[in-house]
Amino acid sequence: MNKKAVEAENAKIEIEEILDKCKDLTLTGSFCPVFKVLREETVSPRGIGTQLKQGIYEKVVFDCTLCGACELRLPREAKLCEAIRKARKVLVGGNIVTGK
Repeated sequence: MNKKAVEAENAKIEIEEILDKCKDLTLTGSFCPVFKVLREETVSPRGIGTQLKQGIYEKVVFDCTLCGACELRLPREAKLCEAIRKARKVLVGGNIVTGK
């Protein structure tokens, strides 16, 4: 296994740990500028968190602007944007970059 593959696997574990701290993402949608415009559950913080937990990275990580608005309603240690950054690294590490 090469270095990028190992880093990608480590990032997946870190994503799970971060999402475990994001217990209630239902209250964060009203703060998300992408969700406000598109009105699609898949781009809401809850939708992104759900898909990341399922290991679905390529469909969601480039929809988020990483503005951090969703984190205003989460506990301090819950960093959804960090999980999304790590998911992007997983895609790059696995050479699966599919940006829009």
